[in-house]
Amino acid sequence: MAEKSNFSPENKTLPFSAIIPFIAQFIKKNNYFLITTHIDSDADGLGAQVGFFYLIKNIGKEIKVYNHEKINQRLEFMIPPKFLDVYQYADENSRERDFDFFDEYLKKASLLILDNSEVNRLGYLGEYAKQNKIPWLSIDHHDLTPARHILVDSGYASTCEIIWDVYRFLEIPIQPEAARALYAGMVADTGNFRYPKTSLRTHIAAGELLMYGINPNEIFRNFYENSPIKRLQVLSEMVTNSRINTDRKYIIAELTQDLKKKYSLEPGESEGMVSQFLAYRDIELAVLIRETDEGTLKASLRSTKEINVAEFAARFNGGGHKNAAGLAMDEPYLPAKEKLIQALMDFIN
Repeated sequence: MAEKSNFSPENKTLPFSAIIPFIAQFIKKNNYFLITTHIDSDADGLGAQVGFFYLIKNIGKEIKVYNHEKINQRLEFMIPPKFLDVYQYADENSRERDFDFFDEYLKKASLLILDNSEVNRLGYLGEYAKQNKIPWLSIDHHDLTPARHILVDSGYASTCEIIWDVYRFLEIPIQPEAARALYAGMVADTGNFRYPKTSLRTHIAAGELLMYGINPNEIFRNFYENSPIKRLQVLSEMVTNSRINTDRKYIIAELTQDLKKKYSLEPGESEGMVSQFLAYRDIELAVLIRETDEGTLKASLRSTKEINVAEFAARFNGGGHKNAAGLAMDEPYLPAKEKLIQALMDFIN
């Protein structure tokens, strides 16, 4: 189900989207929840999870959290200790253990996916859900084809903004820990309130959350001014070896395993690198191709103006926003890279 937001100053006391009452109804009719987000969970997905966790605990219901990886070290600052008590994550040897957990808990719990509407991007949980035909509901803000089990409104700047609106609709007070995580998710997914989807409602939501004692400078610094110097060294080498075309206004950079090992780059320390390339007026399309630990390929794409990178990512079963998307190719890195670059050249031309 997809609806466009109907926000205006005149109706600001009302729910901004038709999806909000449906989310409220889902919460009221269920007592147990298992929530997840996409593989490579980001600040918006995690912030929405923290916000939803405190909302459910506030009304006396049970909730558990399962993601496909440990929380990125870069995002640990936004995660309260209580959330970690119910947080489970996969590792390379946990498939059997995790499937046993799903067998037991999903007998009574409803599966909710936040900031993602693709079961293929859930890791072991997605594999289990497909095998066992587990029903699920998604709450998302991306540009998606609507469906009965997908509650999406692309008028929201982040999924955290949707969860804030659910709190408001249900008239449930927001705990400071939830407010901090929701605010951080909004900051990350709006590029510190700069991206096109940032709206009056986004600023109203952020302003209301600031009343809970959040330090916006601390949040900003954690995201944008807290990188190790090796990140700069890696960026320097990446740019030196990248494909740059200022006539066609693109850059294609590469982050290989050799480069990560050379500078001991930890997981998460490359987060946001691709967006930095858009700081220059000669670049309107930035692509960062990454070699994974398994020897396959992932890519992050960012763009400005009318360049729809989500449309391109969809060709490889990826997705995202019009100006920010990602994809993965489950095949050896070098042939996958050649295939991707050729497709990028066709797309650019």
